[in-house]
Amino acid sequence: MKRSNIMTCTIIAIVALVLASCSKTPEYTKLVKADSDVLTRIDIKQFSEKCGDNKDIADKLKGLLKEDNLKASTRTRLEAIIDDPAEAGVDLREPLVIAVNMDSGKETTEIVGTLLDKDDFKDLIECIANEKGDIKLKEANGISYLADEESILAFDDESFYFGLLNKAEDKMVAEVEKKFSGELPNQLKDSKQWELLTSKDGVTQTLINGSLYDKIPYFRFRKNINIKLDELAILTNVNLEKGMVSMEYEVITDNEECKKMIADFDDMFPGIKGDFCQYVSSNGIVVAANINGEKVTENLKGIEEAKDILSGAEKYMKVLNGDITLGIIPMGGNIMDMNIALYLATKDNTLANELGGLGTMIKCEAKYADGATAVVSGNEPFTKAEPSVKSSEVSGKHLYISVNYDAIKKLDMEIADEYAMIIDKADRLTLTYDGEGKGSVILYTKDQDKYPTEYLMQEVKKQL
Repeated sequence: MKRSNIMTCTIIAIVALVLASCSKTPEYTKLVKADSDVLTRIDIKQFSEKCGDNKDIADKLKGLLKEDNLKASTRTRLEAIIDDPAEAGVDLREPLVIAVNMDSGKETTEIVGTLLDKDDFKDLIECIANEKGDIKLKEANGISYLADEESILAFDDESFYFGLLNKAEDKMVAEVEKKFSGELPNQLKDSKQWELLTSKDGVTQTLINGSLYDKIPYFRFRKNINIKLDELAILTNVNLEKGMVSMEYEVITDNEECKKMIADFDDMFPGIKGDFCQYVSSNGIVVAANINGEKVTENLKGIEEAKDILSGAEKYMKVLNGDITLGIIPMGGNIMDMNIALYLATKDNTLANELGGLGTMIKCEAKYADGATAVVSGNEPFTKAEPSVKSSEVSGKHLYISVNYDAIKKLDMEIADEYAMIIDKADRLTLTYDGEGKGSVILYTKDQDKYPTEYLMQEVKKQL
């Protein structure tokens, strides 16, 4: 399918900016609300520095310009940006901010950033508008803007604003004029939310306001949460390093009920001791936790939906008293063709007697010894694994999950093309909960000498 000229221009401008790429609060933070449902801060400069050498992509972009039926002025402008992205007029030394809101079932998205040179930016926007032909750059009350039936791009001497607002043009213009004049209530500028977003130094930070869950119609357990969701938020921070991309997350709240919920959860699932790591292989899927069965039972009794489950499981739950570590190694295409190693700290042999029945589905052996229950297939219980899970990586975590991607490849599963590249380049994925509402997700890649973003740019090259 032939690309439209305006889409080609936009794609080329954005990719070229990525290829290139002050302590005071940027002026653009007055343009979005601090209490937006989702706020994301993106350090384009840091991201671009970790994308590798992409001269071949720049050459491909120039090739696209020659293939498309662009006006000569537009082609010249975009070629200049490819050679020197600063020509676009955007200051990528300052991160961009994206704000997303859900109001009355409608989603709005806003993107704001700092201008390096207003005239260069204006020239770029006029070129793109001229390609479309039926929209013109207008001016009103100190701002220049370009608008259509659902979006608006506006800028002044210092900042730019792009909004997918789904409103009539006159309403969008009036709203944006107020933002640029500083009349927006509850601005992100100098707010607690901005302080949180800038407290991390990763490639991107995201703050998700708990009030978003009130706007999701089928949030299943909402009635069981006796706290004001708008009094909590989740902060994430993504870091890029050679051989890995990691995302830290934490719950942010001053609400005492929420703090109590987190403390109760940490009591039910305390820090892992690592007692069974030596018996579980790291070459498959690993799940580890520490379960205080009596405290879990006590807390579940207060949840109406859990009563039916608890009635049949209470006697088994109360037996759990410490680490639980599960290892699964797929052996072939059939999902049932696998070796398992399940170790649980238990008070007696109740679970060993019950779990022995798994032998009718998976050939395994259950055994209880010295306060531990083992359910194992493909080996004898309490046999050391090689390579085994590293106790140092698991100990102290409240939840630990690890997925080895070579093990996933053994399963006879249809994998979508967009995920095939991830599976091919990835080594393993870990997810942890570290207690006190904090945790991490880490994707390790096989090539320890490359940033994961270098693979992403390779995929961009294929799509151009």
